[in-house]
Amino acid sequence: MQIIRLLDFDVSAGKLGQSPLATLSTEYVKTHRKKVLLVCICFAAILLASVVWLVFSPKEAKASVTYLGIVDGKGHWRLQFGVTNIGECSLFTSTRGQIEIEGQTNRISAGARTPKSQLRAGEGHVVELILSEAKMNDIVANWRYSCSLASDGFRSRLYRWQWGPRGPGARVNWLIPQKWKGMPLSIRSQSDWLERPTSSGPNLQVSSGNEPMKQSEAETPPL
Repeated sequence: MQIIRLLDFDVSAGKLGQSPLATLSTEYVKTHRKKVLLVCICFAAILLASVVWLVFSPKEAKASVTYLGIVDGKGHWRLQFGVTNIGECSLFTSTRGQIEIEGQTNRISAGARTPKSQLRAGEGHVVELILSEAKMNDIVANWRYSCSLASDGFRSRLYRWQWGPRGPGARVNWLIPQKWKGMPLSIRSQSDWLERPTSSGPNLQVSSGNEPMKQSEAETPPL
């Protein structure tokens, strides 16, 4: 008679042969797992949204270029410009630059020495534009210097990771889509219009500006 009562008690608990304590433990584990899974999903969603916002959120990218001085290097000239990041995001610098001559469509390519590869917001450095005597003689009218920079976006970070000192380089080139390759030098910052350079230095005339570059000019091929 006592055995029958115990069996009836177990059946009413939910399963034949299972104690009420075991039933409660199983239900607790299931409920606890659901809660943990829900918390993990919410945390992953917040983390993913934060990463997407940090990587793809639009920020103003802008730089100013100011003429500082000129040095006669006996056979070549060193023109010094101050480049300052006046935007809201970091900028990546490049050694590529151009000289625009007023009234002419052709531009003179000019390499520059850039001490910093990255400029954070509010940060600046002094760039030296190196010109030969022949290129100096080609500047026959008012001129200005244009430098090319890249904003701190996904493509810029990918390029720096791939081709940086510890990057994989060409080994992972086949994994990267063509539209993601190259440093997007989409920011062009210009100095004021200057008089023809001399050893005493040019005079400033017109305010500087920033303009977007064409897609063909904004790509730097992998090294």
